[in-house]
Parts: sequence; structure tokens; C-alpha cells
Amino acid sequence: MEYRKKPLIVRAWKLTYDTSCINALIEIIEDAGRQASRGPDGSLKIKTLTGVMTAVTGDYIIKCVNGDFYDFYPCKPDIFHRTHELSNQPIKAANPDHEVKVFLKSFLAVFAIVAVVLLFLASYANAQQPVLTYFEDSEFIDTRTGHHKMNREFLLKLDALRARCGFPLIINSGYRSPKHPDEIFKKKPGTHARGIAVDISAWDPKKKKIILKHAKALGFKGIGIYPGHIHLDMRKGKKVTWKYERYLTWQKI
Repeated sequence: MEYRKKPLIVRAWKLTYDTSCINALIEIIEDAGRQASRGPDGSLKIKTLTGVMTAVTGDYIIKCVNGDFYDFYPCKPDIFHRTHELSNQPIKAANPDHEVKVFLKSFLAVFAIVAVVLLFLASYANAQQPVLTYFEDSEFIDTRTGHHKMNREFLLKLDALRARCGFPLIINSGYRSPKHPDEIFKKKPGTHARGIAVDISAWDPKKKKIILKHAKALGFKGIGIYPGHIHLDMRKGKKVTWKYERYLTWQKI
């Protein structure tokens, strides 16, 4: 295979025995972050990545880009003239902000990609969330905080209950924040505060009977029977059913 070396504009200085020339080259090299020193014989010693290289009178000192910084190396005049020619193009001054701009550009590109991926994952997660057929999220909101943290599995079970009952279920109480008046004095968050309980309006004895029948069949673990509503929850442990004949009397059944 044959290859052609890409054209590249570089800066180069011819080393002379003149002290001012050597001092000027040392200053240029050190300003670029490299190290150089004058030898006792008038040579110039340059510390490069590959070691210390020595340039003698007549050699050319070439400045090139090596990764994120500049490097300098000597070149014999005959080789230099065979491989280099004087450029008519002006050499652009080094831009100290170039690396910062490149970094910011790369960072913004990566940030944009990450943002798109996160949006996709969020959309995918929302798409995987079960959709309720009979209820809206607003029916479970704590009116004091304006939001709810209802358990989705519990809501699906409630949706199934509504389907079996065949008539609308009115939610009296859904999620309750820990600062809710009915929750604030509890040692541990109740089932409402954990998003696994609702109170369903049930004044009609016939509808109440239907709700209780299907709630038990669907496996609701906590069932409270009140004069005007039914409490349903999915607490851990054994199933518990209780009944309030009046607000001042309680009976476990």
C-alpha cells in the first residue's frame, strides 16, 4: 500500500550558534510548557516525550501538536528541506480557549444524548404503567397536598372491583399524607398514607352487599363496614374485617 502524508503547516526555527537565537528558542519552548537548555558546545537540548534530543547549529527546531500540548523536536537541515517547504499561508495564532470550546461542545452533545435517553426511558416507563378504566388519578388526591402516592397494584384491584360491581364507585378518601388530621397521631403511617386504602361511599344496602361480596373475592385484606361507606385496603398479614354499627361502637367480624 502507498500512502501520502497529509499536508500540515508547522512552525520551525533554524538553530544558529548565536546566543540570542538559542535563548529565544529556549523561551519559546518553555512558554509552551516544555523544557530546554543550552549545551556547553552551543547545542540545544530539548526534553521530549521520547527523551532528551539534541539540536546542533544548522538544525531546525520544529514545533508540532502532540495531543493536548505542543512538542518540539530537532530535524537535520537536509531532511527538513526534503520534507518541508515555505508556506504562503499565514499561521493562525493559537487560541487558548479552543480546548475549552471543544470540551463544552462534546459535553453538550453527551448531555443531549443522555437527556434524550432519559426522556425515552421515562416515556417507556409511563407506557408500562397500568391504565385505569374506571377511575381518574384526581379521585385519590389528598386535597390538603394536591397529590397522591397510591399503589398502582392496589388501584388495578380497585378497578377490577368496579368492573365486577357494574356501577360507579364513589371515592370518599384515597391517599392521605402523613400530616393529614387522621394520620398525624398514628405511630406508623396507616394504609391510606401508604397508598393502599380507599373509602368508598356506600349508603345503599344492596350496593354495599355487592361491593363487599366482590371485595372479599378479589382478596382485599382490610375491609371496614361503616354506615355510609366501606373501607378497603391491602395491608400485610391476615385478612381483617370490622364493622361500625354506629360511630361509637366497633365490632370485629
